[in-house]
Amino acid sequence: MITLVLADDDGRARAEAERALSGAGGITVSAAVPTSGLGGALRAGGPDLVLLDLCPERVPAFKAVLDTLPRRPPVCVFSHRDDEEYVDFALAAGARGYLLKDTGAARLAALVRLLADGWTVLGAPGRGPLVSRGPAARRASGVAPAMGRLTPREKDVLTLVALGLTNRAIALRLHIGHGTVKDHVAAVLHKLGVTGRVEAALLAERAGLLAGPGGDPSAGRWR
Repeated sequence: MITLVLADDDGRARAEAERALSGAGGITVSAAVPTSGLGGALRAGGPDLVLLDLCPERVPAFKAVLDTLPRRPPVCVFSHRDDEEYVDFALAAGARGYLLKDTGAARLAALVRLLADGWTVLGAPGRGPLVSRGPAARRASGVAPAMGRLTPREKDVLTLVALGLTNRAIALRLHIGHGTVKDHVAAVLHKLGVTGRVEAALLAERAGLLAGPGGDPSAGRWR
């Protein structure tokens, strides 16, 4: 079970994120507080991860709070700003990742799981989801060899999974049976060493499978 503290001064965004993460399997939001309550929430119980709305002028204060803890949890910045400079600032401040507040509920939960597993995750749409470092570095460094183990048809299926299509929609697009798609998806997950569709989709994006002709990921052989 992943234990998470959510600190955000935007009450609506905080409530939506808490609702999304609390409804996901394997994640417990132990505290959802304004940023001023972060210290108390952390001292009440050491979480596995902190999701934090961070602004530059507060970095010293937050670092001071974290330094008082016997175990310093990883921090992921949770922001509405899709700004490359701000992402770089967050990483320079020591953040494990950077996620946008408009990230969909299912993807947010999947990315939180990756963060808790030691991945560095940048979920800003302007840059595309990126994963690296920690335990993920071993998996990320093996992306190309893993992709090489996929058959052409499995790559087709993976690309459509990454585009968000359901198994039934993939079957219609590729003119194959629904059961065949399920078999291909299972094979893809096994060969990539991941446990779910979102993680597979992130690796597909990292491997460049979504860059169709002219940069349009939907443009390709399935039309």
